[in-house]
Amino acid sequence: MALVRRLLPLLLLATGARGELDDATLAEELSADEECLAGGGFEGECSLNMLQQRLRPRAAEVRAPQESVAMTQIAAEAEAGEGSASLQCGAALCAADSICCQSRDINAALCCAPFSVCYFSAYNYEAGVRILNQLGLGSPRCYACNEKEDGCKNRQGGSKYYGPLPPGTKDVEGLPPVAEIPQ
Repeated sequence: MALVRRLLPLLLLATGARGELDDATLAEELSADEECLAGGGFEGECSLNMLQQRLRPRAAEVRAPQESVAMTQIAAEAEAGEGSASLQCGAALCAADSICCQSRDINAALCCAPFSVCYFSAYNYEAGVRILNQLGLGSPRCYACNEKEDGCKNRQGGSKYYGPLPPGTKDVEGLPPVAEIPQ
């Protein structure tokens, strides 16, 4: 009992539990504890169980996190088919006017701004280099659209989100042939 009287206040203080610890309450709660009775007395194994008993009411006070109103509204619109507020891009939720840059070969997606272009960066292990492509292979990237570099013709960049690659898509050196790319 002496060990419990010494340890329990420290444990209660460390966890932020409230309440006075008088002898009568402590003895009553410990004597009602099956584990303490089975152990043959009020030794160290009782202190942790006693702490758990005292903290149980506090645990019930912890509230579940509240969903944000905006996310609830977006989810409701998507469920109702009014998807004008957003689009689901892999695991990401993007603004409706975004470009969904979703990889075809790895589980990765990125929301690009509507004025940007989607590219992918695939690693060629044989050559030891990364290859930028618009086949949907590798990790997604968003780049500023640059008319000078001819980068605005295919803003969707071969993203899986928009379906199969268009017929006539050319192979890229160092990457698998288009016919072997998962659609």
